[in-house]
Amino acid sequence: MLKYSTYKSIYNTQSAVPVSNFQRLRMIPHRKHFFRTLLIVVVLTLTCTGFISAFAATISSNDNSVLETVVITPGDTLWDIAVTYKPAEMDTRKYVRILKSVNGLEGSEISVGDVLKLPDLDKR
Repeated sequence: MLKYSTYKSIYNTQSAVPVSNFQRLRMIPHRKHFFRTLLIVVVLTLTCTGFISAFAATISSNDNSVLETVVITPGDTLWDIAVTYKPAEMDTRKYVRILKSVNGLEGSEISVGDVLKLPDLDKR
């Protein structure tokens, strides 16, 4: 006589328990770590893209905004240069700050023979 008489009797179907959707999600290995890693990669990508765009914008605006240069002669000061070259409606102190930032100066010290870049304020 045959040991197994039906198709279903070959398989152990009595131990199969219905699995809920929540249990199926938990059965996927390392799902939590995958989404955490994916989130970190997305945030880093967006952050790096933002930094690159910011640096590219500052570099290109400084390079393209130079209208002309001035060679420092004896007796010249940043204030005198600002008064001479600033737009009429602009405050001299603001133009001095712009001159310093465009030329990378930390203080107001300039020397004879230095070359200062004058910004084109129409592009700012």
